[in-house]
Parts: sequence; structure tokens; C-alpha cells
Amino acid sequence: MLVVHFLDVGGGDCTIIEFPYYENPNTQQRLLLGDRILKYRVGMMDINIADGYTHPIKYLFERVQTRNLFRFILTHPHMDHLFGLEDLVKNVNITNFWDINHNFEPDKSSDDWEKYRPHWLQYLKLKESIDRPRYLNNFKRWKDQCDFLVQDGISVLSPTPELEQSAMENTDDNQRVHKACFVLKISYAGKSIILGSDADYECWEDIYQHYKNNLSFLKADILKASHHGHESGYHKEAVTAIAPSYVIISDGKKTDSDYSDVYKNEHNATVLATWERKNYVLSIKENGDIEPKHNEKGKLQTGDLVASATGRR
Repeated sequence: MLVVHFLDVGGGDCTIIEFPYYENPNTQQRLLLGDRILKYRVGMMDINIADGYTHPIKYLFERVQTRNLFRFILTHPHMDHLFGLEDLVKNVNITNFWDINHNFEPDKSSDDWEKYRPHWLQYLKLKESIDRPRYLNNFKRWKDQCDFLVQDGISVLSPTPELEQSAMENTDDNQRVHKACFVLKISYAGKSIILGSDADYECWEDIYQHYKNNLSFLKADILKASHHGHESGYHKEAVTAIAPSYVIISDGKKTDSDYSDVYKNEHNATVLATWERKNYVLSIKENGDIEPKHNEKGKLQTGDLVASATGRR
């Protein structure tokens, strides 16, 4: 069973993916962590820790019941997608760290910079990491990852080298990385999910044009709407091709640029929005059935972590 958790983290993003276990002795050998075999690979896409919202690391410990991430995927280096990275590295064993090519720099004159600084510095350290986690950028050094991508049903729709280059040449410093965010499709048991991160119209246009002669490949049952469900992350033709049954929107509140009604009325999708103060858990079972659940914000809020993970080095 493939289980995807969409967390209520306020005006940011955090998705946790529990990939199904495959009986493969060779794979198990490569997944040894200390003296323990990671039978179930768990991934996390982005992180945001905000007061009064679900705490992603506590959720990982208490609900997913693991302190290990096989892969952490940073879709792009904006602070609402990496705030909490320092805490994650201190408390969780991370095997692989995915990143995009970019030349983005945060605004160090902003009022919030001191709060963000430790997480940005941790990110810069991770960019130099060789092992635990292994830094993976633009598919370099990914040769030994191919088996896992196939087994986990992952297709990388974005970025391409051309999108990354365009993003680095763009003069709009804050938004340019939205052109080159990670967009992933995960397939299991005949069903699939597309995780749209903060991909903007240009990014989706690139994806759409690439698959326009094979639009059936874009079909997915679940879509995590791009850019928190705002108009800026909407591409009508791409969403029509995807034809999702469920659309997930991750944001702290419903804004004037919210496109949830468009997804609902024009694409006949069931919209599940975290601004309703819920975490959503969608499971794809072995027979292909999709089971949506939700849990309230509950006790998993910000605060002291239970304990630090051991055996990082």
C-alpha cells in the first residue's frame, strides 16, 4: 500500500510518503541503517514548522512511527518549504537529499532572516554532504538510485536542465525557482499521484508541451495543487489532462487567489484543503482502491521534540 500524508503546516508545505515494501534481498542490503533493515522506505517532500500547526517531525515520529527518511526532497529553496530543516537533520536519519540547480539567495535584510538563518545554513551544509545524507542534484550521482526510482514508481516531470537554466537567467529573484521546482508523479497499483510543489505556469507549460503527444501519461488520480492552490500554479490544459479525482491544497488560509473552486467546478475534483485545519492521508491499496482519511490538528503541534535520533554518523 502507498500512503501519502498531506500535513497542515500553515502557509508552507510538507508531504510524507510511505512507499510499499518490495521483497528484494539486494535492495535490502543497500538499505541497511546500523543493524536495522529499512523495510518501508519513507520520503518527505519539503518541511515547514509553524506555531499552532502540525509539527512535521513529531508527526513522523508518532503517526508514521519512524525516525528514518530514505529521501528528503526539497522542491525548491524558499523558506516556506525548508523552515525546520535544521531540526529535521538533528532528529531524523536522512539517507538521500534531493535538490534542484539554482542560484537563488534569500533576502538577508528581511525582518525574518534571523529566524530563517539556521535552516538556510543547514541547507548549505547539506549541499556539500557526501553520505547520510547523500546530496543528489540534477540527477548527478543517481546511477545507484535508478532501481529505487523504478521500484517506488517515481517519474520526475520537472525540472529539466532547460527549465533550470531559464530559472537562473530570470531576473525575478523571488519567483524564478518556481519555474524549475520538482514535480513528481508516483504510480502504484494502476493509480497515480502528482505532487506539483510550487511549479508555476511556465513550468507546467513545459511539462504539458513535452507530453502533448502522450497526454495519457499525465493522467493521475490525485493532484497536489501547485503553489498552495493559487492561480499562479494553475495550468488549465495540464489539469484537464491530469483529470484528478482528488485535489489537495496546502495553505494556512483561503486567499483571494485560491483556485479551489476552479478545481472543484471546472474539473469535478474533490478538493481537500489543509486550511480547513486537517491533515489528509490518502492510501492507494494493492487492489487500486483509494482511501481518503483526515485527522484534526490535534496534539502534534510545535514544541520540544521527544528525543533526538541516534546513529547519524
